[in-house]
Amino acid sequence: MFKYFFKISAYNIAIALVILTATSCAPSRALHGNLVTPDRTENLAFGKSTKDDVMRALGSPTSRAAFNDNIWYYIGIETTKQGFMDPKIKNKKVVLVAFDEQGALSRFENITEDGVDVPIVSRETPTHGTNLTVLEQLLGNVGRFNAAADQGQLDR
Repeated sequence: MFKYFFKISAYNIAIALVILTATSCAPSRALHGNLVTPDRTENLAFGKSTKDDVMRALGSPTSRAAFNDNIWYYIGIETTKQGFMDPKIKNKKVVLVAFDEQGALSRFENITEDGVDVPIVSRETPTHGTNLTVLEQLLGNVGRFNAAADQGQLDR
C-alpha cells in the first residue's frame, strides 16, 4: 500500500513541477497610472465638455499643473514581465487636458516626447563622526562614570 502511495506522490510532484515551470514563464501584464484610450474620449467635445464630463469619461487626473488648475495630466504605463526578467514597457502615454476660464474643454493633446531615464546612484552620503567597531561600541562606556555621583557626594 505504501509503495503505491509513494509512486502516486512522486508522479503528482513531477506533474506539479511541470505545471509550475510552464506557468512561471507566462507573461504578466501590469498597468500603472491612467492609460487614456480613444474609446474613452469619443464623447468629449471642445467648448462643450466640462471638467465633470472629463472626470466621468477619463477618471481623475494623474497630476495637475502646479500653477494652473485648468491643466490636467493623465499618465499611464503598461508593462509586461516574463518570468524573473525586468519588466518591459509595452505602452506609455501622457495626455494633456486643458480647460478655458469657464471650465470648458479647450485642448486635448498627446505628449509624445520621450522621457529621460534617470539612473539610480548607488553612492552613500558620508556622515561625519567616528566609525566605531563592534568591540568599541560594547566597551565604549567602561570607565565613563562619575564615582562621586554614584556615592552621593555631588558638589552642591
